[in-house]
Amino acid sequence: MSRGWRLAWLPAIAVTLLLSVPHARADERTEARRLFRDGMALVERGDPQGIALLEEAYEILPHPHVMYNIARAYAELGLYRESIDAFERYLEWDPADAGEVTEFIASMQEILDRQAREPTVAVTDPTGEEVAPDPGVTPAAERPPERVSE
Repeated sequence: MSRGWRLAWLPAIAVTLLLSVPHARADERTEARRLFRDGMALVERGDPQGIALLEEAYEILPHPHVMYNIARAYAELGLYRESIDAFERYLEWDPADAGEVTEFIASMQEILDRQAREPTVAVTDPTGEEVAPDPGVTPAAERPPERVSE
């Protein structure tokens, strides 16, 4: 094969590659949206696996609403440290609700501080067997503010 013939194909190859990039991005957006929807459906049912899907969606297509929902899902599961970390990542987007989110972070930090100071209370079932309290139960006063989805 002559060198001239191979060089003649370079522009065609370059154009093909350039045209495939938007398609790949569209596929990424579609995948991120699917992961977001599936993750939110799991989170709404109280399934912590939903957070992993939301994180994956955020990795593919970072967006502040996704990070907000990750933070909120952690809070609803009572995972306040993880929620604070995610809300702090959300604040990096400089959102309009930064003041409200900062207050919520402070309230979760107060809960963590209070938990650190309080002795652990053993919970028992009717047979007297010690069981762990349900970390997924979050009092309404400690829940994050409502948020829009995608």
